[in-house]
Amino acid sequence: MSQNKSRPVSVLLVEDEALIRMMVVGMIEELGHIVVAEAGNMNDALALARTADFEIAVLDINLAGERSSECHR
Repeated sequence: MSQNKSRPVSVLLVEDEALIRMMVVGMIEELGHIVVAEAGNMNDALALARTADFEIAVLDINLAGERSSECHR
């Protein structure tokens, strides 16, 4: 049986809890992907979304009481 090796994907990670963010970075890297930018709040995340070179974003739904899905700045 052959293994299907996919190419690494660059990820923007947004998570307000530092320990959880570190854990998720580890999981993403274990899967062979690269976290190219991290943010702990929506202001930083929005700035990185405009400037960082990434293919996908992984966002925490609740960022210190603010829903990431409702941020349209």
